[in-house]
Amino acid sequence: MNNNQTRSTNDSSQHKVNGWKWAFIALVLIIIGCILYLGFLLRPVKMNQTETQEAVQTGEQVSLTASLTKSDTEIIINEYLDESIGEEFAAYDVVLSDNLEIHGEMSIFNFDVPFTLYFSPYVLENGNIQLRGEAVDLTSFSLPVSGVMSLLSRQLVLPEFIAINSETQIIEIDLENLMQEYSFDLTVDQIDLEQDIVQFNLGFDKHILTNQMDN
Repeated sequence: MNNNQTRSTNDSSQHKVNGWKWAFIALVLIIIGCILYLGFLLRPVKMNQTETQEAVQTGEQVSLTASLTKSDTEIIINEYLDESIGEEFAAYDVVLSDNLEIHGEMSIFNFDVPFTLYFSPYVLENGNIQLRGEAVDLTSFSLPVSGVMSLLSRQLVLPEFIAINSETQIIEIDLENLMQEYSFDLTVDQIDLEQDIVQFNLGFDKHILTNQMDN
């Protein structure tokens, strides 16, 4: 009897150990799956990348230089993106402080997580705008700027004139692409957010102005 009881106790203990072992293995597999899925979401993204083309100007051009405040520029940016992107942009907002900030919510494992991305704006030689990712505030999670940019680019359909390279943490705004449907060119001369200066240049063919005046 004692031997049978001992054998029964050992079998019961072995079943308990096996149960805990398989539960532990299942937990490890779930964790590995989550890590792999997050790695897939955070892999580098290059979106709307275009080759730089030399601009060809025809006819005699007239240029006009103008300046806007940060407040005015912020309103124009949000209104335009809201119109061009649509309802998807409702969860996002561009704020101009000493940096350019993107505020919004993104989905991480089915949780809506508030975030703020901070960018330093630069003017390129061709008059386009380059935004360099500097920092990120992300509630309850710790992710790099590049990772948040990867997630953002996958969850928000951006216009073609906005190119994202999450690996280099850079967003480039191609103003020539933006203005293709209009009859004038737009380039940026200076951005100094600390001094509240956003200066840009409008260029259009002289005959367009002449025709407007004749009408």
